[in-house]
Amino acid sequence: MDFYSSVLLANGIISITLSFVVCFGSITLIIAVVKNPLNLTRKAIHRIEDVRLGLYFLAGSVLLPYFGVSEILRGLNQKTRSLDWPSFTSLLTDFLIASKLAMYLMINIERYTAYAYPHFNRAKVTKRATLLICLSIVAVCLIFSCLSFTGIDETIYYIIFIHLFCSTSWLAFIVISWLTYRKLKNRSRVTPGETSQLPQQRQRAEFERARNALGAKKYLLQFAKLYLPLVMSILPWYTVKCVSSVCDACLANQAGFFWERFSIPLAFLCDGFYILWMIFRGEYRNTVKYIFCNS
Repeated sequence: MDFYSSVLLANGIISITLSFVVCFGSITLIIAVVKNPLNLTRKAIHRIEDVRLGLYFLAGSVLLPYFGVSEILRGLNQKTRSLDWPSFTSLLTDFLIASKLAMYLMINIERYTAYAYPHFNRAKVTKRATLLICLSIVAVCLIFSCLSFTGIDETIYYIIFIHLFCSTSWLAFIVISWLTYRKLKNRSRVTPGETSQLPQQRQRAEFERARNALGAKKYLLQFAKLYLPLVMSILPWYTVKCVSSVCDACLANQAGFFWERFSIPLAFLCDGFYILWMIFRGEYRNTVKYIFCNS
């Protein structure tokens, strides 16, 4: 067995294993969300989570199994001359990555409005409006991903796609996160006449400043835990697409072949870890335990 066949077989086995984790984990969470026996309070942000669970289920039940089986069959056939990406795999991969990044950005925007404009968030950011906006964004991602079937040049398509849905999304996430951090840190500014206040008032103002700084620091830690694993998992796929759009011959070697094939399961590796975290450590852990243990 040569290098290419070994990479294809290993990639296929990893993809199928990851598909089982993502598929059954997303089904478990969907059951917990639908039944909700503990009557957990659901807000507008949970509608974004629901759409994201649907995307996870689609990745675990359709994309990863199909991609894994096709990789294993290619590896067993040991034919290296027909290793182009299937159109179905490219379509679903582009659609799911773009939609997933958009949902993470929606969560960040919702949190910013909740901190910066609480009255607007309570009045306008409703569960129905949030769900409709999320479904509309997912539909736009699907329509744009279908452009690859129109005969457009692949290089032009991916140059537009990766910068529109990846680079722009990451830049917007950083900007909105920084604005949210500044808002939390300076939520109650010190008035110019603070030095003439009573000692109790000065002590209260110092306590508020310390509390705001602690809240802003916790937000940054939450930002790092939420978004950095996602960026690190998608970064290989993003790099491969950037390199292929500039220099296609740069990937015509064993290293390029390796990263080109493994970039697909790596892009969805974060989904499996997130689902497992939600089941065992997230807000639905008690609900899952109640459904599958107490029943």
